[in-house]
Amino acid sequence: MDHLLKCPALAKEHLQLKEAKFSYWNIPFASIPSLRTGWRDAARKNILTSSISNSRIDILTKAYWKVNSHKQFVSTNAFIKDLVSAAQNRYPIPCLQPRQDLTALLAQIFVLQTHAFTDIMNFSPLFEDWTSINGSDVPFGAKLWNTTSLHSGTNSFLFQPPNSQIKVDGLMEILSETLQTTAPSRFVCLLPKPEKLPSHFLELAIFNSSAPILTNGNLTSTPVAMSLVLAMNKESMLIDPIIWDLFKSRLIKLSGGWPPGLLQIPLQTDALFKERSPLLHPLALSQNTRLTFYYNHHRLSTFSTRMLLEIPVDPTLSLLGLPISFAR
Repeated sequence: MDHLLKCPALAKEHLQLKEAKFSYWNIPFASIPSLRTGWRDAARKNILTSSISNSRIDILTKAYWKVNSHKQFVSTNAFIKDLVSAAQNRYPIPCLQPRQDLTALLAQIFVLQTHAFTDIMNFSPLFEDWTSINGSDVPFGAKLWNTTSLHSGTNSFLFQPPNSQIKVDGLMEILSETLQTTAPSRFVCLLPKPEKLPSHFLELAIFNSSAPILTNGNLTSTPVAMSLVLAMNKESMLIDPIIWDLFKSRLIKLSGGWPPGLLQIPLQTDALFKERSPLLHPLALSQNTRLTFYYNHHRLSTFSTRMLLEIPVDPTLSLLGLPISFAR
């Protein structure tokens, strides 16, 4: 039952449960409107935030509550003030995200916990953490990026939409500097296909123009070719090995109904993974990461996350984040 009360996909149902069922069951104080309900209604009435979708408002009210739940009281005015500030101070990033089943697939296979360099309109509740370059996003749970070491020791997902004003070359330099650490670190990036990648970046897949991999509330196609890129240090590969054949088969399954040629897997990348001897120890998944996927498994129509829950892991070794061979 616990996962049903926490799953971000059921945010709307959570509010309906509190508003209707709790009153019907005569639970004390149930007739008093919840803070999140008040915040949502106020956001709908405010001219500066009325254009934000209901689903995004539910995600933001939950994120704001999570950050401020330790406080005795948080006023509706404070929520609206922070929401308006974050919305007005956004960098010109389109309200566009990768389709959710693709994001969840990447998070599962590459053990991703952080959504990097995003904002209040685009961060995904599939991830435990998210980072932003905008200080106005902090009240909604963002970790403010002000140093390259912020993402060190994390497995992060990064998305740059088509026609983004951010230069990919400069972004690659930042990621390269972040990986100069002995802490296991990796980035999985979905971005417009660059002309050239740094030598230690690996192109995993190419989604050609017209591939239906994006969403703005409705599934939409990418207007330009997009590359799925992996950057990681050797410590990350040791701690969280990549099950390449599983990733490849799931990606091909996701694209099963597409016209031919929209998905390409570089032959060199396929050969590089196949020539490696796979590590046999299980992924160093945190308990929170497992729960995140469990909470969201009912939304993933293209693959099952049951495998994650069935991997036998010694809890002690999992907490330490060590391969079994090293722990012995």
